[in-house]
Amino acid sequence: MAAFEFAKKISNKFVRGNYICGIVDPPDLKQCLLDHSIETCCSFSVRDSGSRSEETKVFYKIKGEEIDHGVPFVHGDFIRLDCRKGPLYYKLKSSTDEEVVRFRAQTTLKCDCPATILIHELKIFPQEKITAPMGVNRKKSARASSSAKIMASKNSDGSYNLPWESIFFVELPLHDAHENHSLSPDVAGFSQRVNYDVKMEFKEMEAMGVKDIDILRAFIAKATKNICSNGVQPPLNSRAFDPPDKDIYNILQAAKKARESGNDEDKLTETLNTYCLRDPENKYIYRPANRATGVKFLFMSQEKWQKDLLEIYGDVILIDSTFNTTDKRNQYLFLVVVRTRLDYQVVAQFLVENQDSATISEALDILKTRNPFLRPKFVVAVYAEAIHNAAKECFDDPQILLTS
Repeated sequence: MAAFEFAKKISNKFVRGNYICGIVDPPDLKQCLLDHSIETCCSFSVRDSGSRSEETKVFYKIKGEEIDHGVPFVHGDFIRLDCRKGPLYYKLKSSTDEEVVRFRAQTTLKCDCPATILIHELKIFPQEKITAPMGVNRKKSARASSSAKIMASKNSDGSYNLPWESIFFVELPLHDAHENHSLSPDVAGFSQRVNYDVKMEFKEMEAMGVKDIDILRAFIAKATKNICSNGVQPPLNSRAFDPPDKDIYNILQAAKKARESGNDEDKLTETLNTYCLRDPENKYIYRPANRATGVKFLFMSQEKWQKDLLEIYGDVILIDSTFNTTDKRNQYLFLVVVRTRLDYQVVAQFLVENQDSATISEALDILKTRNPFLRPKFVVAVYAEAIHNAAKECFDDPQILLTS
């Protein structure tokens, strides 16, 4: 037991079968689990978790521990982690003869390894410690009195009025607890997952624009020393801290995809603000939908050159709607077009949520406000009453011309 570095962070330790059990302080828990993973070349995943805060029993001794410290404690949260090569608790996807199935030499990593890690939170009450030597009957009476006092201080939300501290009781498997798979560093080290902190370092580098593999490896080698500075240094062939190029590429791609697939509304607002700062004469209006207040979606854009063309050739405008192209998203695109000496040019565009006259009229009012010179004599449009009514309402009774 002394040969393991992770065991040095466990106090009051004892052996239960193929497991090392004992108490770990909260600041040392993460490093203890990391050292255990490095020394045993095993990875674990969360299988179950929960809380035992609703229990009403007060304990004074941990099961299997020979020493009774006299400090009362109650159970808090717990978590159970299974070996990655543990039992298969999900069904494999079945395939029919008609399906084209990719050949897999190994359908699953699971091989019924029974090794598990158990972590129990213990809420201890140091001020209620029973220290004075006493007989069996007096000890039982003192414990009953202390337990009643602790339960009486419990609030409805699970907290306590008495001062308490949190510690963790852990059960960590040794090599003998694993079955049906190799624990050799040459084999098990390569099958490990990439360490979480190492993944975070890669993602930070990707956000900074660093993509060269050699530079990333140099940064990760330095970060690994910091991550494992208070514990065991990983072996050279550990995939967890020295992943192959393919793993690094996958992590960078996943980070890029997650970064680029954020809130579309926020990203659009940020992009439009950037455009406006770059050229203040370009006009952009974005109003996201709000179902609670009944506000409808609206987006309008007009650059300076479009405004100049509209001022010159704005006596005749064409309002064109792209029917059946954007309506699958419940958004409808309208283009305001003028005829120049050479061709037709789009001088404004707006995207709205509905195609009724009130929505179109609101968008045309905004366009008119942005362009006070706009007084078209003729409005060309398809045969759509919503567009005709909106044009007559916004402009000074223009003549409506129909287009096929």
